[in-house]
Amino acid sequence: MYACPLMDQRTEAQSPAQDTLILGPFDRGVAHFDESDLFFRHLATAHPTGGMLVDVGAHHGGSVRQFCRAGWVVHAFEPDPANRKKLEEAVEPAWSLTINEEAVAETDGDTVDFFASPESTGVSGLSPFLSSHERVAQVETVRLSTYLARETIDHVDYLKIDTEGHDLFVLKSFPWDLDMPDAIECEFEDNKTLALGYSSEDLAQFLIAKGYRVLVSEWHPIVRYGISHDFRTLRHYEEGSIAGTSWGNFMAVRTDEAVASLVEHANRRGADMREPATPPPVDRGVSSYPADHPHSPSAVPLIAGEAERATAHEDRAKQLAATPAPKTEPSAPAPSGANRSMRASITKVAKRLIRYYSAPTGLLLAAALALTAVGLVGFDYAWVAGVAGIALLAVFLPFKFSRFDERLVAQTYEASQEAKAAGQAAKHAQSAADALLEDVDVSVQRLDARIDQLNQLRSEGDLMDIGESEMFGACPVCDSAFTAFVRMVPTRRTKIEVALHTCLDCKSFWNPGSYEEDDAQLERDVAWGLGVADRNIAAGQNLFEILASKGVTPKSVVDVGCGIGTLLSVAAGRGIDAIGFDVNSRAIEAGRETYSLDLRAEPWTKETECGNPDLILSISVLQHIALPRPLFAEMCAGAKASHGSLFVSVPMVARSNWDRILNPDPAVSGTWLSDNDVHITHFSPQGLRGLFEEHGATEIVAIDEGLWRGFLASFH
Repeated sequence: MYACPLMDQRTEAQSPAQDTLILGPFDRGVAHFDESDLFFRHLATAHPTGGMLVDVGAHHGGSVRQFCRAGWVVHAFEPDPANRKKLEEAVEPAWSLTINEEAVAETDGDTVDFFASPESTGVSGLSPFLSSHERVAQVETVRLSTYLARETIDHVDYLKIDTEGHDLFVLKSFPWDLDMPDAIECEFEDNKTLALGYSSEDLAQFLIAKGYRVLVSEWHPIVRYGISHDFRTLRHYEEGSIAGTSWGNFMAVRTDEAVASLVEHANRRGADMREPATPPPVDRGVSSYPADHPHSPSAVPLIAGEAERATAHEDRAKQLAATPAPKTEPSAPAPSGANRSMRASITKVAKRLIRYYSAPTGLLLAAALALTAVGLVGFDYAWVAGVAGIALLAVFLPFKFSRFDERLVAQTYEASQEAKAAGQAAKHAQSAADALLEDVDVSVQRLDARIDQLNQLRSEGDLMDIGESEMFGACPVCDSAFTAFVRMVPTRRTKIEVALHTCLDCKSFWNPGSYEEDDAQLERDVAWGLGVADRNIAAGQNLFEILASKGVTPKSVVDVGCGIGTLLSVAAGRGIDAIGFDVNSRAIEAGRETYSLDLRAEPWTKETECGNPDLILSISVLQHIALPRPLFAEMCAGAKASHGSLFVSVPMVARSNWDRILNPDPAVSGTWLSDNDVHITHFSPQGLRGLFEEHGATEIVAIDEGLWRGFLASFH
């Protein structure tokens, strides 16, 4: 726990100015509001074909459901085993959803306790702020920066955080130097966060310092956990306007236009209204609560600050002890449960009738009935009262039925509009499916034609020429001739469409293009490398520890495609002789100046004079090369000549990632096709392993830890 002063014991804040209000304020017990639904309505306009959502604290998946169904790629974190099981059970086959059991934190790789409470499935977290919290798991921590790099996610459209007090630490783990989410939702509640060293105002100011505009979805103070909570207001954030007992969610976006969109959608959807419920009985700050958790802090309304929460039960006990026992008087037998239930029902009906007849239409009906009753008595001129009563009924009944008809017509119209919208959506979906089927038919026809031609070449003995055939386009990974056109895919940088191909043997993909980085982009590459140097140094230390655990402790290393040489600086710090090669002369110059290493601005081959290195590294290089086989063969030959090892790490495409190909825009941010101007060869795990086997590796070990995905091979 972090120590923190109680910040002047705030329980009230300045009232928000009227012009900051968007919805509300609502009384307790009458309104509910779904912030994620508001964000979905806003983001659906900007991302009609889907986007990238990272949900930290996904619970049972209620917030991600509509995003998944709209084609979004979702990465969800839920360390609570019970909640994660519910989330996994809710997954639908078409969803692109990755569920993680790690806990997002400021540090990587810590093993920490995770707590849950029987009071509510929604209070699981890293801090046991309730007396009923129990440890349910030990989990590993991961920074968002580490995870996003590991998954090659370069942009997050929507970051949603609900970690029961740890939201600021999650935000601090984000790679702000590389990306800024378009929208952020995070929870504030001083009663959880002050003990962790920050306040709701600190959280809001962090977002503002990053350039965000902040809306406040504020809820009434919590009575207890595990029940429905009460929405109070949606408004623009003003410094000092958050009461110490308030809680809710900050909704942050980057532009004034996005704020205007949120406000428009909020006014259009409104709050979800419900009948006011009778408030729970409260005595000296202690609400009624189930007997199995009588001393839980959540049984105390958060209306008097932390001191009241800590002493409320003690004060209550003292008060009860000091109160003399009442004298016992003989009394009638208590009514039975059936009688009590009947009396309660009669009372409820009576109250509803009184409320109805107190309204204008109720008074009109009462007058009509009274006059009609008088007309039935039979004294002189009583018939006049009866006629008047009937006349009032003649007015009242059509009025009521017309109001009913109007509501029915309105509901019917609304239902028809929804049905019409659903029909249009179904029509668009059918059109998209038809177009996809046409593409599949074309691909099948081309594949059939290729197989026919291949069989002809095989029968004529010309199969060896197929690797050089431009018509077929051999696989750049395994050199197989059994390849197929998949579809045209858009590129992010050049804004064109390129052909995506796949290999029917090794299951790799490739999309050759003509993009070349200009001087400005090469400078940006260098700046990016310097910006993530600290992260890469930590990852480099982790890599050499992984290699040591596999029995590889080199005395000399060569890095092919070293960039600015950050990984080699880690090697040098461990006493390893290090030499690096890269064709980007700007990166080499920056690396020499930063690390004072032997870095060379030239291509590497097995003939290059650099001794006999024990280890050759190739980190995130081969995916940038249209024909990577020659360089791979050179590296294997170099490792063989020195009886050393070769470690190759590239982003790899497993079968579980194929669903991205079916998206209308498969190059959507954060996926393996998102930067396909420069990532043009997409290795499958079996394709990369097959290359090592082809070149005679004596031992091949798969590595999938942290930022590192690839294979380590020995050539002893």
